[in-house]
Amino acid sequence: MESDTEQSVSPFPTDDFDDDIWPQRHETAYRVYENLWQDFYDWEEGYCVDALSGLTSLRYRPPDLPKFSDETSDYFPTHDEVQYFRVEDFNTRTGRVTRSTLAAEPQRQPKWVAYPRYNTCTSASRNVPAAPVNAHLRIHFIPFSDDETFDYEAHLKDFEDFKWQNDFIDPDLEVIQLETARRLFYTHNFTFSDIDKLSLFKFQMRGASNRGLIWYNTQRDVLPWPAMHREEIPQLPITFIESNADLLQVVMKDMTAFCPRLNCLHTFCQLHGSSNPAILPKATHTNEEMRNDRKDPCSNSCFKSIDPDNLPPENEDWEVQDYHLFNSVIQLAPDTLPCDLAVICQKPCYQMYIQRAHTIQDDEVLQAKGKESGNKKPPFEFLEEQEFEWTMELDPESKHGLGAFAVKDIKAGDLVGEYIGEFFYSQHCDYLQMLQHHTGSNYIFDLVKGENGTVLDSAYLGNETRYLNHSTNHSNCGAEVLQVNGDRRIALVARIDIKADEELFLDYGRDYWGGNPPED
Repeated sequence: MESDTEQSVSPFPTDDFDDDIWPQRHETAYRVYENLWQDFYDWEEGYCVDALSGLTSLRYRPPDLPKFSDETSDYFPTHDEVQYFRVEDFNTRTGRVTRSTLAAEPQRQPKWVAYPRYNTCTSASRNVPAAPVNAHLRIHFIPFSDDETFDYEAHLKDFEDFKWQNDFIDPDLEVIQLETARRLFYTHNFTFSDIDKLSLFKFQMRGASNRGLIWYNTQRDVLPWPAMHREEIPQLPITFIESNADLLQVVMKDMTAFCPRLNCLHTFCQLHGSSNPAILPKATHTNEEMRNDRKDPCSNSCFKSIDPDNLPPENEDWEVQDYHLFNSVIQLAPDTLPCDLAVICQKPCYQMYIQRAHTIQDDEVLQAKGKESGNKKPPFEFLEEQEFEWTMELDPESKHGLGAFAVKDIKAGDLVGEYIGEFFYSQHCDYLQMLQHHTGSNYIFDLVKGENGTVLDSAYLGNETRYLNHSTNHSNCGAEVLQVNGDRRIALVARIDIKADEELFLDYGRDYWGGNPPED
């Protein structure tokens, strides 16, 4: 259906466009786009009318149901406190009416006290970026819209508009663009790169495995637009990897989406960006070191049986795909032994050694080793996270009711847990102050102080450490900002020995209370 928002910019070329510099391929693309644009909107009006008309027509008309007054004791007989109801179910396919009787007995429940109002918090195991830099100008929804005490009009003054007003993707336009791309690809021999260079569409054909025009269209139902169902034109390939790609290209497609930082080691990292440079490993073993390996020969054709001083030329009898497979493997894992390469590439072992010797020179490996010998980093020390739990029962002595308690004994200096939250730049979180004032709680923790600093806010996303209550004189935990593999993270550490079942306290600091911390 056509959206209520303003229709996207027309694909037709403007009248003042200089035809002298308009390449022929651009003209072809524009004309295909124009014809499909017009065809879609000519078809859509009739389709919408038929769809709406179909809702008003039923194959069978339901029978007239009896009308009852307030006096229904004859139709709904009662016995003591049990009430009986007759239900008539009309089947629109068969036109038959099925009658049944249901009994309902009133249940008396004891009085109960509602749980005090609280704000939900999404559980997380790592810090998450709150939003792009300028996202504070757009708001997802109105918070506390059902609370008359919250001045939402004043809160909305910090924003330009709602996020859904700007990020709406017109599904009709995507259908037209996808069909345009299909015609250009199969009928006019355009490649996906050619289509992207036209700059006709908002999105690339394939931005990544989960981005791009093809991906977005696979996430919704296909409209019955006749132009999209012409059998003589195949459907566009929806796989992200091209059929003629070699092993290296296939792996590199995913490596750009993989975050190699030691804090992440997973794909589609939100904290460090959606695209990461794919750095291939370098060889650390020379060909001579492989020959001197003490492992037994793998077979009669093992590389250890040939004379290294009289290497034959490269394997000239190999086919193109053989070279592609070898080059892919040797770039992804340059220290793979020829014996293992022989299994992967399905070639004799000695041929793997010959090809590696011509591809990786020993002098280059030794030179690279010399540069890296002075840059060795100390080994990493992994800390075991101390177990703890938080209780959902009200604590009369706590202002906010919830607190964190130790599950077992914790020694001084042990890691209690990591403070998790949404990652904000300080200059972009001013609008949170009104929410903090309304809820009476503040979960912001400084990572880097200053005007251009960063903070973590666990008000709506975090873990159990957000429930540590404040104490100036009895705080048994402290916070430390650590640099872990390039990322700043907040560790909560036990300052003294803590017994099991004791509550965990943290001194929030004078800045948190505006210079006047409350008495314990």
